[in-house]
Amino acid sequence: MMRSRLLLGTVWHQRTHPVANAFTYRVLYLALDLDEMEMLDQHLWLFSRNRFNAYALNDRDHDGSGGGRSVRDAVRERLTAAGVSHDGKSIVMVTQPSVLGYVFNPVSFYMVIDAAGVVSHMLAEVHNRKGGRHMYDMPNDGRGGAMRYTARFAKEFYVSPFIDMHATYDFAYARRRGRIYFGFDEHGESKMVLRTSLNLAEHPLTNATLAKAMLTHPLTPQLTVARIYWQAIAKLRLRGVTFRRPLAVKEGR
Repeated sequence: MMRSRLLLGTVWHQRTHPVANAFTYRVLYLALDLDEMEMLDQHLWLFSRNRFNAYALNDRDHDGSGGGRSVRDAVRERLTAAGVSHDGKSIVMVTQPSVLGYVFNPVSFYMVIDAAGVVSHMLAEVHNRKGGRHMYDMPNDGRGGAMRYTARFAKEFYVSPFIDMHATYDFAYARRRGRIYFGFDEHGESKMVLRTSLNLAEHPLTNATLAKAMLTHPLTPQLTVARIYWQAIAKLRLRGVTFRRPLAVKEGR
């Protein structure tokens, strides 16, 4: 039975400082078991790996670009180097696919999942609009108890020109009743400045569901970028919010 899934839902952003602003829009993600990539490429007409299609996953767009490695090999190497056990476990990548050759992933997640379906470790790969990306290691800190995966870590990567680099993230993940939830709260030195959440419903990953999604959730990465600029210009810059560029920007791979 295929473990990979189509994920349809919404992303919600709420900025609290220096001006209040909130929005919600629809998104399309894929939950890809990295051991199933070859099978998906062979059996899905509308999905491909490393070649053009309606939907695609390209290694060069993610952590596997260095040295011609696959995403699967690169993530496994990273986990091994960090001392994280993944033997006998699945690694599921939650990401926005390339759509008609265009891709933009604000964040992709890599989840190490055991045979019982329990997430034992997570990574988050964050991208910005300047072409950089950074991988955050997010070990479970246990604050969410048995039902949630939670982590707290310092900001190390420049994303928004409206938020300082001196910040901390609170992350939460939960899965229940066929839905997946991801939450990122960004705290400045004295206050919360941004809350972000993904609320995604799981669907079978088939040609039929992908074809339907092309109509119900069209051009997700293209619209994501358009909305980023709309929010930045119309909702923030024109309301007097100033750019905050750090002296040293960490944008390497």
